[in-house]
This record gives sequence, structure tokens and C-alpha cells, in this order.
Amino acid sequence: GGPSAGPSPSSGNAKPIGRIFTVSIEKGTAGLGLDIGKANNGACVIRKLKDITPNPASACNPPLKGNDVIVGVNGKKVKNFEEVVQIVKSLGTPTVVSLTISREG
Repeated sequence: GGPSAGPSPSSGNAKPIGRIFTVSIEKGTAGLGLDIGKANNGACVIRKLKDITPNPASACNPPLKGNDVIVGVNGKKVKNFEEVVQIVKSLGTPTVVSLTISREG
């Protein structure tokens, strides 16, 4: 067996959009344990998990990781980085935040 010469019929021309999932994450005094940033398209992307122990972002299922994109907070669709920051800051601590994540691959 070797690599196939042509594109497989099942994939077509559609780009893989990855998967969308929701996690519940505890927001404590150190926040969500996430280092987030603004992607080129304005979206809120997770750069990395903060180096704190315990980190609520690594305790959720599945654990969050770099390059995950936050597309929703507490069931509300978010358009951009600023919206995510605004919503999360408005929540008290400690609280449980529901994040909707888009992950490629």
C-alpha cells in the first residue's frame, strides 16, 4: 500500500471544518486559565493554557488546547475576541462558564 494518487471520493472539495463541542469550565480568581488572543479574522483563539495549577482549562472534558477557537459563551454565539472578553469579564467568580469551541482536524 502507498498513498493514493487521486483525491478520495468521500472527501470531495469541502474543507474539513473540524468539530464543535461545548465544555464547562470553572472561572476562578485566576480566570479561565486561558491565554486568548485575536485571530486574523477577529475570532477569539486560544493561544495556550496558562501555567497555573490546577488549571480549569485542562480539567474540562475534552481539555482545551492552543488553536481552539471560542465561538460561544454560555450558549450565546460570539462574533469576535472582544465579545468573548466582555461576556467573561461580566461574569462573577467563582462561576462555571460554558464555552463552545471549534477545533480543526
